[in-house]
Amino acid sequence: IPQRFLGDVQVQVMSAITTGSGLNKLVPYLTKRYKGDARHAHLVALDQIRKVSESVNATRLQSLGVEEYVWIATGGERYPRKLHHQHLNGKTFRYDDPPIIQEKPEVRGKPGDLVSCRCRARPVLNFTRMVA
Repeated sequence: IPQRFLGDVQVQVMSAITTGSGLNKLVPYLTKRYKGDARHAHLVALDQIRKVSESVNATRLQSLGVEEYVWIATGGERYPRKLHHQHLNGKTFRYDDPPIIQEKPEVRGKPGDLVSCRCRARPVLNFTRMVA
């Protein structure tokens, strides 16, 4: 997302999520921003909604005391990254110590943090730690 549009796009993404309109309002808005490129607008909208959803979910889980997650690599990336997330699949990570998800520049993050990443985090529920 071009820097000059970022603030407006963030507002539109949050509006799409909180009102439940999802892609219905966001795609037309982004299509205008991308000068009629509906396909690109749809990809950006989907990516941004996924990112916010994953971030909200991670924050909610952490507030409930969940400290770890299992990385679920969904595959299906059209253009696989050099550091493909398949090698992270099934491994457990802490929310406060995410793995390297991109080599250059080095980026640490959670599932879904990189553009078009469809990976998911499955929370690790430790009931003995949560009760104690």
